[in-house]
Amino acid sequence: MQDSTTNDAALLKVISASRITDMVATDPGSLAARLQEKAPPKTTHTVVLWTKNPHNILCEESLRTQLTAYKQLFLHLSITGLGGTALEPRVPKPETVLQMLPALIDFIGGAARIKIRFDPVVHFQMPDGARVCNLDYFDELAPILADHDIKNVTTSWVHIYGKVSRRLQKLGIGVIDISDEKRRREQEWLQQRARAYGLAL
Repeated sequence: MQDSTTNDAALLKVISASRITDMVATDPGSLAARLQEKAPPKTTHTVVLWTKNPHNILCEESLRTQLTAYKQLFLHLSITGLGGTALEPRVPKPETVLQMLPALIDFIGGAARIKIRFDPVVHFQMPDGARVCNLDYFDELAPILADHDIKNVTTSWVHIYGKVSRRLQKLGIGVIDISDEKRRREQEWLQQRARAYGLAL
């Protein structure tokens, strides 16, 4: 959980919870307790939640109760299209997450307070030789976001750092290198599809 306060006691906190560990999905009770202890509503301007599985925002009592005390919430929700696969086995299938959008929009305080992270774009080779790229899933995702009036989407291409590399090796999954030109074409395609649905990518 990150805190952007300064030494000026008159300033309210903006809490980011959290980009490194998905506390919403894995430890909602601890997240609720830490918010209560370190960021009580009277000292907090905004709580920004980051997750791949928003179920606990809606259904885990201690977290939901704590979050309702804040005047302003924002949600960064990752949907890659790979939930429920060997690449994201502990993440719900994307259709399951997308079914939560109406309730999340209502709870968070409007579609403008939700940003979708189509992140990362991947190019992998599975142990059986099959190639996996989730880029095309954006064409399924974009119209659903537009239908729910969610406008903001961010993306990036996978960065293979130590933890990711070790996990992929353990699973027998290889990384397919793509050229700068191919990445540029993929970026242009994503921008084109985003504009077609009124999304800001």
